[in-house]
Amino acid sequence: MLLFALPMAPMGVSAATASRSSWTQSYSLAGTQYLTSVSCPTAATCVATGAGTATTRNGGNTWSRYSLVPSVGSIDALSCPTTSFCLAVGGYGYPTNEIQNVFTSNNLGKSWHQVSGVSQGVGFISVSCANGNLCLATYQGDAFVQSANGGRSWSSPKLTGPRSGDTVSTTSVSCPRPSDCFVAGTAFDHKTSANFLVVWKRLGSSFKRVLTRPGNGSPVLISCTIAGSCGVAESTPTPKTYFSTNNGGTAWSAVSLPAVAKYVQAMSCAARTCAVLATHTSSGALFAETSSNAGATWRASTVYAHPDSRDFSAPSISCPSASLCLADSIGRNGVVFQHVGGRTSWRLLDPAVGAASLSAVGCGSATCVAVGGANVIRSTNHGITWTASFHGIAAGTALTGVACPSATICITVGARGAKGIAYRSTNAAVGWHAVFLPPGLKRLDHVACASPTFCIATGGSAAPGVLLSTNGGASWSLKPFQAGWNEPAIADLSCAPTSCMAIGSNHRRSLDIDITKGGSSWTMHTFATFTGPTSVECESPSTCWAVGTYLDEGPNGKVAGVYKTTNGGVSWNLLSEGDVGSPGFIACAVSLCHQVGTSGLQAPAVDQFATSTNGGVTWEGDHTPSAEQQVFAMALSSGRWIAVGENTLNGPEVVTTP
Repeated sequence: MLLFALPMAPMGVSAATASRSSWTQSYSLAGTQYLTSVSCPTAATCVATGAGTATTRNGGNTWSRYSLVPSVGSIDALSCPTTSFCLAVGGYGYPTNEIQNVFTSNNLGKSWHQVSGVSQGVGFISVSCANGNLCLATYQGDAFVQSANGGRSWSSPKLTGPRSGDTVSTTSVSCPRPSDCFVAGTAFDHKTSANFLVVWKRLGSSFKRVLTRPGNGSPVLISCTIAGSCGVAESTPTPKTYFSTNNGGTAWSAVSLPAVAKYVQAMSCAARTCAVLATHTSSGALFAETSSNAGATWRASTVYAHPDSRDFSAPSISCPSASLCLADSIGRNGVVFQHVGGRTSWRLLDPAVGAASLSAVGCGSATCVAVGGANVIRSTNHGITWTASFHGIAAGTALTGVACPSATICITVGARGAKGIAYRSTNAAVGWHAVFLPPGLKRLDHVACASPTFCIATGGSAAPGVLLSTNGGASWSLKPFQAGWNEPAIADLSCAPTSCMAIGSNHRRSLDIDITKGGSSWTMHTFATFTGPTSVECESPSTCWAVGTYLDEGPNGKVAGVYKTTNGGVSWNLLSEGDVGSPGFIACAVSLCHQVGTSGLQAPAVDQFATSTNGGVTWEGDHTPSAEQQVFAMALSSGRWIAVGENTLNGPEVVTTP
C-alpha cells in the first residue's frame, strides 16, 4: 500500500526532471492498513480509504489516520463532494454476499454510518457524488445505479448501446456537479462482435449517449471537472482512444496516450488538466502522464519504481487542483515512511545489523544503544547514524533489553539457551563483557536504571523475583518476591531518578511494584479496573503512565486502556481507552506520548500507532513510523524520538524523528 502527495511538474519541465521531482511519498500506511481510494473535496482537504481512513487538510503534507469500525471492513470506492459529506462503497456483504454496503461520513471519514447496500458486481467499481444527494455508482459487468438521497436508496436508469440488443457494461462514473454527470463503459454488438467505447451524460432523469467510438472492450475510465472538461481513456488504450471535451460533452477530440501508458490504472482531472496513472507492463513501475491541453502533449513522470513494489492493485488518484494530485495503491514496499500525525516526521535509518529484529533501545547522555538477537548497534549523534558494536557478545545470545545509566556505562540483558544473561560495557557500548548472575535464572526481558548505580532487571513470568544492582550493573543480586504477592509475572519496568516501577499481574489481579531507596524499599499496589498490563513509563517517582487491557472485548477480545498515576502507583486513573486495538507499549515525555498496539481486524495482526500531545488524555490514531514496521521499543535522546523494531520485508529497522 502506498499513499503519495504529489505536486506536478510545471509546464516546460522535461520528463526526466519530472520523474525525479514531481512525485514524493509523504505518507505510508503499509503494515498498518492499505488504501484503495482517494477523494479531495477541496484543494487542501483529501480523504483516502481502504482498510482504514487517512485525512489531510493541507494538501497531503500531513495526515491523520482513523480505523474503520468492524462492520465496515474495507472500502472499495469513495467520493467526497464536500467536506461534510463522503460516500463509500465496500465492506462486508450483509445480509448476503451479493450485497455491498454503502456508508456515509459527515466528518471526513473519522466515522462511518451504513445507509444502504448495492448489488455486488465484478471488476471495476466507481462512485461519484455531485453533492450530498446525487450520487452515481457502477460495477463492470453489472447494473449502473444512481441515488438522489445521499445513498439511502438506489435506482437503475436504463443505458442503451449504439445498436439494439447491445450488451452494455459500465465501468466508471464522474459527477462533478448535478448538470455534469457522466457514465463511461463499453457496448458489445453480438451480431458483429464489435466493441464500442461509450459515454453517457445525465439529462434530467435519463441518460443520453454523448460519445460512441469503436473500442477494444477493455474497461473505460472517465474523469470530469466543474469547468465542463472530461478525459476518457481505455484501460488498454489503442491509438486515438484518449478522448477529451471542454464543453460538457458536446464535442470530443481524440488523441493517443504516450506509449509508456500501456495499462491505464486510474485518472483524475482538475480545471483543464488531466493526469493518468499507468504502467508499461502488467507488473512494472507506476507512471503518471499529465496533459493540460486535451492530450495534445503529455508530461511523463515516474510515480513509483521501487524494485520491491510491483503490486498496484487498482490505484486511485484525485487531483484537487491543476498543480496537485494525490494517489494511493496497494504495494509491497516496506522501505519508506512518512509523517506521524502531523506533529513530527520520521525517517528511516540503516540499522547495520543482521537479520534479527531490534527489540530494545536505551540512551545515555551521549550514546544510544539498540539490541536484537546477538547484535548491538550504537549511535553517538542521537540516532542519526549507527554502527555495529557487538564485540564481546556470545553467539547464540538473544538480547531483549538495554539501558545506559551514564555516559560510559551500558547494560544489556537477554538469554542464551535456557539461561538468563547480562552484559556490561564501560566504554559507551564499544565493547561488552558478561556479568555474573545468580544461578537458576531463565530469560531476562527488561533492564532499567534509576541512577548510574541503581538498576533492576526482570525475567517475565518465570522469574522468582527482580534482579537488583547497586553498582551500575557490575554485580547483581536476586530480590525475591514476598510470599503473599503470589509470584507476579512482570510485563515491563521503568525507572525515574531514585525510583523504579515494575508492572505485571499475578493469578488474582494486576499490580505494580514500586522500588525505591536504592532497592531497599518495595511496595505493591493493585489496579481496580485494569487487567493485563503490558507497559509502563515513569517520568518521575510519582508520575507514571501504564497501558494494558481495559475491557476484555473488541479486537482480539481486548480494548486497550491508558492509565496514569501521580502518587507513585498508590492509585491509577483511566485516561483513555480503545486507541490501538490490543495493548502494546507506551512511551511518554512530559505531555507527548506515543502508544503502539496491534489490530485484530487484519490478518496478520499489525501495529497501530497513536500519539497524544496532552499527556495521554486524548489520542490521535496514526501509523507506525515505518512502512511494514513492527515497533518494539522507543527512547528519547536530546529531543529526538528513536523507535526500533522489525520491518516484515527488510529485517531490522531504526526510525527517528528529526
